[in-house]
Amino acid sequence: AQKIRRDLLRLIIYKPKKEAEIKILKKQIEDLTSKKFNNISELILFDFQNNFINYLNKQNKPKKFKLNPTSKALELIDLFEKINNPFLSIYIHGSHADGYTTNFSDLDVSIFISNQRSTFDFEKIKNDILILNNCVKKFDLESHHSIFLNLTNDLNCYPESIMPLDVLGQSLISKNQKTISAQTRFSVDIAIDTFLRIYSSINKISPESNNNNFYNIKFIISSYFMLIILKYEILNMKFLDKKTIFSEILYQANSNNFLHIFNLCSEIREKWPEQTKTIDFCISNYLIKKIQDHSRSMLNEIDKSFSLKKTINTIMIN
Repeated sequence: AQKIRRDLLRLIIYKPKKEAEIKILKKQIEDLTSKKFNNISELILFDFQNNFINYLNKQNKPKKFKLNPTSKALELIDLFEKINNPFLSIYIHGSHADGYTTNFSDLDVSIFISNQRSTFDFEKIKNDILILNNCVKKFDLESHHSIFLNLTNDLNCYPESIMPLDVLGQSLISKNQKTISAQTRFSVDIAIDTFLRIYSSINKISPESNNNNFYNIKFIISSYFMLIILKYEILNMKFLDKKTIFSEILYQANSNNFLHIFNLCSEIREKWPEQTKTIDFCISNYLIKKIQDHSRSMLNEIDKSFSLKKTINTIMIN
């Protein structure tokens, strides 16, 4: 229900005309929480903390790192500060925060909406987020995701599988913001759900389809990398930044039969062409098939894992 509310929030802000889908998600949340919400605003204000009271981890603060933000990240922060909306907090994380970018790098941005007060102007919040999102799209034409949207009272029972706390801790933020802190919860449930959704998308890709354009190729490789990260999180029940997870994979190279595919996709990422250049670019059907093979192998590992059993037992107890 907590994850579905984030999906609902994304629909309300980015695709408000999909009223039927919004109603479906609202009904799903009501069924899962056994609670009737009179309207969307009441649902947005709902606090999930009591639902996870027995599954909260020790409270911690993310580590601090020295940042080297790109000019694009700084420009977005400048726009955010000019908007000056007290109900929004911004976190620019990933390559554009630490400065280690390639042409493949997305501009990864998370916005937290303060939903601990009922007086907020949701229409202004929506418009301000759309302004920021348009700025991100201007910088990142091939991105497969919009700004990630979160609600501040979810920090009381924060699922790190959505975004690890250490990743948010390495973010570029507005000078008017405090460093983020959160009470995290057991959240392998959301990691498994996300893995299955992405796995389904990759598995539907047909080698006979037209996958040879920038947007589709980036989607395939980004999704594949995300499955690797999620598998690590699920099996180890801990949530780390992407660079750390990938370093561990390379360290355990001898035990990974698919390392050559991972390395090949990493090389494509490193040599990704600039968006402004006209260039022929394609990947082979062989590579798509090998990515699908590795995805199935990862799914089998999860299926046999202790963490899956623990998650299922936790859900059945509740």
